[in-house]
Amino acid sequence: MKFTQNLVKKHSRILIIILSLVSIYILVALNKNKTYMKLSGEVGQPESLGEAVDSPQNNQGNEAISKDQKGEDNKSVEGVTNTQNIKIGISTEDYGTINGQIDYLETQLGTSFSTVSIYKQFGLSGNNFLDAGSVANISSKGKSLLIAWEPWNPVEGLNQSTDYLAQIPKGALDVYISEFANQVKSYQKPVIIRFGHEMNGNWYPWGNFNDESTYNYVSMWVHVHNIFEEEKADNVIWVWSPNNTDQFGETDGVLDYYPGVNYVDWVAFSGFNWGNAYKGNSWMDFKTLSWPIYSTLSTLNKPIMVAETSSVSTGGDKAGWFYETLQKDIPGMPQIKAVVLFNEDYGKADFRLDSGMDADQVLYDAIVDNGYYLREPVVAYR
Repeated sequence: MKFTQNLVKKHSRILIIILSLVSIYILVALNKNKTYMKLSGEVGQPESLGEAVDSPQNNQGNEAISKDQKGEDNKSVEGVTNTQNIKIGISTEDYGTINGQIDYLETQLGTSFSTVSIYKQFGLSGNNFLDAGSVANISSKGKSLLIAWEPWNPVEGLNQSTDYLAQIPKGALDVYISEFANQVKSYQKPVIIRFGHEMNGNWYPWGNFNDESTYNYVSMWVHVHNIFEEEKADNVIWVWSPNNTDQFGETDGVLDYYPGVNYVDWVAFSGFNWGNAYKGNSWMDFKTLSWPIYSTLSTLNKPIMVAETSSVSTGGDKAGWFYETLQKDIPGMPQIKAVVLFNEDYGKADFRLDSGMDADQVLYDAIVDNGYYLREPVVAYR
């Protein structure tokens, strides 16, 4: 999704994201030390630890390739079957508030959300660090924390005063990254980090602009990942998340941005039904808009997250779109282990869940009252 400055404005409207996280990373027990499992996400390896599958190589001679070529042990997952074990989560602007929107929506829908999603930006003062106090409410309720971590200052748009894509691999942001890593480490519970998402499009400064984009992106990702390892922030689950297509509507070349099997635990994608919101758009069901990228990501043999998806109401039946997506399309794509429903009014494209349909009824019928989804939060330890 092409986020703009309104992502970080202080406004009263909540941003609801209904997030489903599969129990592929929660089927382990608590031990005395409470060290946390590192999800790597082998798919289809029931009751065993599967070996990691080689990923498509980025022919750029970067750190990711050199590490893979050293033959270091690939991370593996506690094997689970691909069953109907999907969890429900939420993101709200007042995530740090006790008895705030999280509690309100749980009461309205009659369910418990398992995951809370928040956004952090490298260059935005006041929102560039993980404040323990602001996430204490999440931790105290046993909910998982998902961070979309963006290497930019969104106030500056595409004309950034700092070229993060170039400066991060050079070490210019090492102090900040190390501090952030230690804040995540201090959280002492699993933290899902969706870093530098939608890199295959041209609407973010770390995106697809020229022939050097793939090399620069992979170098940035690997550098950040390595700092987290140096700081021993082992409670991180790394999510690599392209858009369903690039700016030309294509998926060719998306795997050139893949950092490598040792640097990614989950893969993900964003995909929206724009309906008739803009000239040239047309109504599109979820399976049609997602199948090419889903098929591509499936080759990586990692669990797949639908990181952002939603529909407008102009041009078709929005409620019907959500029913079909949640009850038919997603269950028909077995490697999808997590789903995020995006709630935002984006110009002419109104993706808000309560716009053009009865959100409470649709989400209750399609998620809460659907046996495909779990209703209680579970936290992973080992």
